[in-house]
Amino acid sequence: MILALFLGGGQGSVGEQLLALPGLALMLIAGFRIGTSDVPRARGRWFWLLPATLVVLPLLQLVPLPFSVWTMLPGRGAIATGLATASVAPAAGSWTLAPLATEQILWSAVVPAGLFMSAVTLHGFQRRTLVGIVLAFAAISALVGLWQLMEGPESGLYLYRITNEGEAVGFFANRNHLAGLLAAALPVAAGMLADRLRHHPHGMRDLRVWLLTALIVLLAVSATATHSRAGFGLLMISVIASVAVLLRARPQGTWAGAQPWLRVSALIAGVLIVQFTLYGLLVRLEADPLDRYRWTLAANTLEAAEPAHGTGLGLGAFLYAYDEIGDESADIEPYVNHAHDDYIELWLEGGLPAAALVAAALAMIGLQLRKNLRSAQEAQGSDASDLGLRLGAAFALLLIALHSIVDYPLRTLTVATYSSLLAAVLLGSVRRAGRRGDGAVEKSVRTG
Repeated sequence: MILALFLGGGQGSVGEQLLALPGLALMLIAGFRIGTSDVPRARGRWFWLLPATLVVLPLLQLVPLPFSVWTMLPGRGAIATGLATASVAPAAGSWTLAPLATEQILWSAVVPAGLFMSAVTLHGFQRRTLVGIVLAFAAISALVGLWQLMEGPESGLYLYRITNEGEAVGFFANRNHLAGLLAAALPVAAGMLADRLRHHPHGMRDLRVWLLTALIVLLAVSATATHSRAGFGLLMISVIASVAVLLRARPQGTWAGAQPWLRVSALIAGVLIVQFTLYGLLVRLEADPLDRYRWTLAANTLEAAEPAHGTGLGLGAFLYAYDEIGDESADIEPYVNHAHDDYIELWLEGGLPAAALVAAALAMIGLQLRKNLRSAQEAQGSDASDLGLRLGAAFALLLIALHSIVDYPLRTLTVATYSSLLAAVLLGSVRRAGRRGDGAVEKSVRTG
């Protein structure tokens, strides 16, 4: 997982090829472990569903098809005519029009699939350790980004040749992806802080409380340092989500004893102060060169997808399909290699099957968020051991889903790995390890 985080900051990075085999090994090992894990038997049948959805679609798109069958696919007739005109002999084809790009996406999907399956079979405190590692990576990446910002375009800390020189990108090739990761890490850190305050009576004398508080400040400050307009927008939403996590996950203690109107007023005041500050910074940022072309990119992508009639032209086939359109956005200085709206791009590449998978994933996140919000009102004692973390994970996944409207974060291995871990936090069982010094015993709590 650590290698996937550090090596996966750019799409098509070397980490995808290096970690494919370990990812397959994780899937196989986790498959054998499912029978002895804490995953309830009723949920075991769904164990393979999420990883299967990540790898089945690109696998199907790579299956060789006889030429006569291939020409029957929507949008292939014109290609077949062109091949015949060029005197190219008929040969077997595949669903995808970009087999190498689809194969690369398949290998990159194996890594988060293997991590999800492994993390689901772990106990709750073990998954919290993995989340802590990811948050530590986010903190290191944030510090690297701040250092890049201080050193300027000539900094030796940039890992990719094509990057936002002079900006904070951390271990990514794109400042928007760093900003998105930091914003998505904020509610998770807030959730872990809420859980820590709930179950440890030392409160503000606890070193972890101070570390998590410092982490939250670092994530928020570093997200603004990226100068990403999309990142600022996500951060504004992330602040609200983090406050909701803290308010829902820790309704006890001295703070909870205050009058409800006082608690709500103080939180609203804090949110408004932060939000107006962020908004003031947002309006002062320079516009992204792609902003004026976003609607054009989206419209052209939908136009390029029309010949497929909802079947998709193949994962990774965006460049091939978009080059057939050609428009003014092809002449702008930034290189356009994505639609900068992953939902529209997935429609072009995967059609209805991909759209169905996206809808199912969003529905799962929404249901889990609703379930955990309800648990926040009903949970007592150990039933809420990981409530903050689960709420934070649900909000973080929603933030990544929102980011995908204006970018392609999940096409980087780092964010995909982080998302798979968050999904495991939501769907896995919970085991809380009590503190030995207090005489607490390890207790398993099943979440339905």
